[in-house]
Amino acid sequence: MAGKPISSLPFSPSFISAITQAGYNTVGELADSNAETLAREINTSLSESQSILDKAVSSSTTTSFSFGQTAAAYISSAKTYSSSCQPLDALLNGGLPRAHVLELSGPPGTCKERLALRLACNAVNSNEGILWVEMQNFMSPAALKQAILDSCPSIPNAVNLVQYLSIHSLPELLIFLNNLLSSMEDYSSVSVIVFNSIWFPFQTATDLTATTRRSLLDSAKQTFTRLCAAHNITVRHRLLPGKLLLTALPQILTTTQLSTKILNRDGTSANFDTGSRAVLVPHLGGLYLPSSRTYRIIIVPETRTTGVLRLMLSPHGASDGQPAPEQRYELISGEMQGVVD
Repeated sequence: MAGKPISSLPFSPSFISAITQAGYNTVGELADSNAETLAREINTSLSESQSILDKAVSSSTTTSFSFGQTAAAYISSAKTYSSSCQPLDALLNGGLPRAHVLELSGPPGTCKERLALRLACNAVNSNEGILWVEMQNFMSPAALKQAILDSCPSIPNAVNLVQYLSIHSLPELLIFLNNLLSSMEDYSSVSVIVFNSIWFPFQTATDLTATTRRSLLDSAKQTFTRLCAAHNITVRHRLLPGKLLLTALPQILTTTQLSTKILNRDGTSANFDTGSRAVLVPHLGGLYLPSSRTYRIIIVPETRTTGVLRLMLSPHGASDGQPAPEQRYELISGEMQGVVD
């Protein structure tokens, strides 16, 4: 489907003409571009170019099904993964769906890593693999192995379903993301990818300009978008003549810290000298996340053992003027649980 002409896309004639004049002849060529480059080439806004790319990626990965695919196989591809945490699952309508991104953010000590581990363990309990990408030494290979063994006693090969990768610098992260799509065959058993402390490599790269940072975050977004969109393809591996294998690509889970943002009274950005109030926001903002596939949840502690989970973004959008959905939680023996009214 990636060889479809640009004219097949649902854009106005002026956009089709501008895209073609910029040198893009097929949907696949357009899908391989990035928002910043496209905005410059066709003289449009960054948000408009991102919308164009999202439609191109979606069009280039149109779903196809083999006649041999059963209804059960199709239904199973829409599987969700529970975190075994009632307030989190309530905000996710039961669990994280395939081909979606979940960002968990909160201050230090708010159990976001433990929630990520719960979701990963539940995937292993379903006899499916996980890839844990550690970026701040919070979770060592030995600790992850022990957590999997403790949580998955009924899975004899549980440890073999876990892959671990340690990344500490921004160049390492960018190289990994750049190669991730082409190397997915190496992770064919993986159902969940956890990027733990994804903010850290960006924090330590102190020489980044704002423009470069935006460009790199946009590149990460393109990778996540393509990973999610690829789930909608029937991947055709030739096994035997006439036999096809349906594979599904994983969910993506990221954890990040909160950072302080200074605002003026009218809500616009300010600095410490001119601002009137400060708020805590996810460190990387939303530039690296495909909004149509993402759940963003902030952990807001109120006391040492209680607080709320707040859903800031979901694929279904938000109701204008309505407060963000929340679920109360309490920590019991270090584990997050729902609050019984």
